Amino acid sequence: MSSWQDARIELVRAGQARWRPLQRLGPSWFHSRITDFALWYAVEGDGWLRDRQQKIPLERGTLLLLRPDGQYSAAQGPQERVKISHIHFNFLDTAGRRLPHKAFSLPDHCRITSALPEAIFTRVVRLYRSGLLRDERAAHVHEVAGALIRALLHEMQFRQITRTDNEPDQLPSPRPLRMVDKLIDYTRIRYGTHPTVAGMARHLGMSTDHFIRRVKQETGKTPRVIMVELRMNEARHLLKHTRLSISDIALELGYDDLFAFSQQFKRQTGYSPRNYRKISTDNK
Repeated sequence: MSSWQDARIELVRAGQARWRPLQRLGPSWFHSRITDFALWYAVEGDGWLRDRQQKIPLERGTLLLLRPDGQYSAAQGPQERVKISHIHFNFLDTAGRRLPHKAFSLPDHCRITSALPEAIFTRVVRLYRSGLLRDERAAHVHEVAGALIRALLHEMQFRQITRTDNEPDQLPSPRPLRMVDKLIDYTRIRYGTHPTVAGMARHLGMSTDHFIRRVKQETGKTPRVIMVELRMNEARHLLKHTRLSISDIALELGYDDLFAFSQQFKRQTGYSPRNYRKISTDNK
């Protein structure tokens, strides 16, 4: 078999989907939709995916590689709806021809409980949605997305080679994460939803008041202020470096109300989103 590490990677599409309650996916669903290689990452959920005889839990941290010739079925569990981030891609040779799906030996799944896969999936989804695949910068977008996808495949392969039944999913951190570090990770991986201070506190098993005090001790700021700053920093990046509409950027960051997003952005930067984009473009 060939080495996938020597092939070019072509991004086909990327996105995120939440399943309907008790949803089931049969082989016909997979055959019509998995026409390329696909990486799935379970952001939330309670369910399973079966690959021939192997049944894999679909729970937070599960990273899967699906093949177009795979025999899959899947189901939604009764407790929590599954939310999947997905990336579809192909391997190409040096002439740009698509390589056969059976040409490579690749890992099929692993569990990664660190922030690595969520950060990579978020970045690739934004690259796909940016519109840059449709202009002269498409080659560069494929190159960047390919490097990120390759990093996930390397991580899966590394875990497959080194993992034993007694090893943890994640190496211990050299130091405990500060509350603000956890807050930043929590907010970044939930762009597109409505993360709240109370939700973050519950996620950590703490009272809201205690969590607020801890963050203020570390930073001098409240968690809400930090969450807003993170979103506005991301909004500035998207306005400056993508062609997403302002309403799409607002939705990307979890704002259902475009007016509320624009007002908050102006309070943070002194500019409306439209004026900020114009100034940033003029200064390039």
